[in-house]
Amino acid sequence: MTQPKHDRAHPPAGTPTPSTAGLYDAYQHGEDAKAAYTADRDVARRIRGLGLDPQLIATQNRAFVIRAVDHAARNLNINQFLDVGCGFPADPGPNVHTIVENIHSDSRILYVDHDPIVRAHADALLHSHTGTTTVVQADLRDPDAILSEAQRFLDFTRPIGLLLAAVVHFLQDEEQPHTLVARLVDALPPGSTMVLSHATDDFAPLVMRRAEALLAGERVQARTRSRTEIARLFTGLSLVEPGLVPVHQWHQPDAETAAITPSEVHGYGATGIKLALAPDTTSSEQLGHGARLSSRSERGVLIISVSGMVEERETAPLRDRLDTLMGEARGDVVLDLTDVQFLDSAALGAVLGLRLRMDTDRRELHLLGGAPVRKLLRIMGFTVPLHAELTQAIAAAQSQRKRRRR
Repeated sequence: MTQPKHDRAHPPAGTPTPSTAGLYDAYQHGEDAKAAYTADRDVARRIRGLGLDPQLIATQNRAFVIRAVDHAARNLNINQFLDVGCGFPADPGPNVHTIVENIHSDSRILYVDHDPIVRAHADALLHSHTGTTTVVQADLRDPDAILSEAQRFLDFTRPIGLLLAAVVHFLQDEEQPHTLVARLVDALPPGSTMVLSHATDDFAPLVMRRAEALLAGERVQARTRSRTEIARLFTGLSLVEPGLVPVHQWHQPDAETAAITPSEVHGYGATGIKLALAPDTTSSEQLGHGARLSSRSERGVLIISVSGMVEERETAPLRDRLDTLMGEARGDVVLDLTDVQFLDSAALGAVLGLRLRMDTDRRELHLLGGAPVRKLLRIMGFTVPLHAELTQAIAAAQSQRKRRRR
């Protein structure tokens, strides 16, 4: 196929400032004067001045995406992909649609980007792929709009490959990136995959803060995150080996790539598989001498039940186990303390501390409690809402989830 050339050295009117897609393009092409808009090239040069190598970062991220898409199409037999935050098409490729077409003759690819300039360039590149590959203008901050477009073009009765490559780090914490990603993943059928890469500050936090400030000065908001924060984006998914690793280490292709250090690429990547939903099951474990904890999922809500005598010595294991379970949960959590016969004040304090932490993540811990819990709350002077019935708490959690999706 003969592909039209895109000379972004002479942008159309209305593109004088850097954009996320333009910056990524400039990072990849380095000093190539005809490969990106002038404003984006200038920012890339200043990023290099911080001691970073944006070309290496971008090219290794792109290489990861190529390997991950090939793996999903070839090894997981996925022939339809939803690429959110696709950016400018690679010219020359390969692009996602060409990778998948070489494996599946019946492929369907939906590219999504919020930038109208990206859409114009993609439309030009895809002129001969009408019907099998298309591009729409939509924003990751509005997952329902993306899903509406995807449901018109892709078959949601079969597995879909969701691509979120180098895009989630343009969401600030207050925009609830974990909730936005979860909304997309929740809508995918079982057997689907999510390929995600994300910039990290694990290896050079001060340098990455300076890079974030530089971009913010150009009205490009970015937020690098730790491996732990990025791992939460894969909650509920089964990671393909080798898991969440620096992007150049995922299915590492050659010795030259192996010689690159994580502190040069500043990004993690992984592929997660959405497994078929199993029937609701309950896990149960002992917490010290006289207390027990069980957890289960009911109607899409995680329910944690604690019973028995929760004394001071049970405080640490209770806090640690709750912290783990709540961190793995995508949405609100119900904590049922109605079968607690005794609750130490330190243990209750740990529970309330975790409740506050969930509030900062725009999630909520819904509490149920019997007489011992109510009495201790009153003695400690805390005013905390307690649900009377489990069904009431589950309904409240589901209602909160629906409100966040709007």
